[in-house]
Amino acid sequence: MTMTPITPDPTLLAPPSERHHELRLQRWCLHAGTFALVFLFLGFGGFAQFFFPPPSPGLSATEIAAVYQEHPNAIRLGMLTFFSATTLWAPFVLAITRQIELVTGPRSTLPQLQVILGIGSWIFLIVPGLVLAAAAFRPDRPVEITQALHDLGWILAIMPFAPFTLQAVVLAVATFLDRDGTVFPRWFGYLNILLGLSFLPGMFLIFFKAGPLAYDGLLAFWIPVVDFGIWMIAIIVVVGRSISTQQAALPQDTNPAPLSVR
Repeated sequence: MTMTPITPDPTLLAPPSERHHELRLQRWCLHAGTFALVFLFLGFGGFAQFFFPPPSPGLSATEIAAVYQEHPNAIRLGMLTFFSATTLWAPFVLAITRQIELVTGPRSTLPQLQVILGIGSWIFLIVPGLVLAAAAFRPDRPVEITQALHDLGWILAIMPFAPFTLQAVVLAVATFLDRDGTVFPRWFGYLNILLGLSFLPGMFLIFFKAGPLAYDGLLAFWIPVVDFGIWMIAIIVVVGRSISTQQAALPQDTNPAPLSVR
């Protein structure tokens, strides 16, 4: 049985000027993740600071509704900021995928799986903000409805750990396949495994309304949120290093012309 050789990425065979353009685009996509991280936390922890941590699921419907009735515009602005940040997730995932392709080839399973998981995680970033925005849209409605929307928004925000954990697993596998560490250093693989596992406690939140596994608790909220930030920062650093290494390997006397539409 013969093995099919890895198909090289066509952009790697492009002229240096085109490679410069491609790497600049990849860096812009990576920086989209930087802005996404800032605005994700600004949306929840800044404008909608009443959501960081979320109001406890152990509160009564009247107490939950009071948060929305007292701060409707702050919550709306926070969710608008959060929703705007999620649009930057797509180019960020693309920047990650391009680095995985350097290790496995563009037609390999891993980069395609990363794209699929990126789409899934993108949905689970967008939908919770929309549900919480809907809860703040009519704060004078019956309090039980506001409570139901509030619970739904936070369950959707925390419980769907699977695509994020599997994205981390894909990055870990790609790291271990990159034996010389030119794209992903070895520590990055172990970090992805640890951080991916830290998202798992969120699956149990539907059994608890208080304690560390409630959706405002240590294991279901604080550790996954902090680790998500660490994960994104690590990706930005490692992918940025890979892009810089590729740029440094290109002929230094190349002066790429501005991008043009043909």
